[in-house]
Amino acid sequence: MRPVLELTGILLFVSLVVHPTCNVLFRCGCRMIGFGGTEPCNIHHATEPDCPWCVMSGTALLLVGVVLVAGTWVGGHRKQSFSWVGGLLGYAMASLVASAVSAWATDYPKWLFFGS
Repeated sequence: MRPVLELTGILLFVSLVVHPTCNVLFRCGCRMIGFGGTEPCNIHHATEPDCPWCVMSGTALLLVGVVLVAGTWVGGHRKQSFSWVGGLLGYAMASLVASAVSAWATDYPKWLFFGS
């Protein structure tokens, strides 16, 4: 039962912070769900390049989600308990890797503090 609760907490956490994370990584304008979500994202602006995570669909989007959840799980999983500090670090590392690959694969010009 405990792993199910941990995984549920991870899924809830990732679903709440994925859009603000997207904005930090790609400077796209996304906000937390309930505070605008993808509404202010650059995918709605014809003049800007589209955010790699917000334009993904299907398999690519599922893959990014699995990487973020797995990073959180692996970072936080311990033998008898779950460490949220480790989970946050795992999420951060998985986000950096997944976003770097996404930016590179789509030739997106802005990632973290690189690009204009």
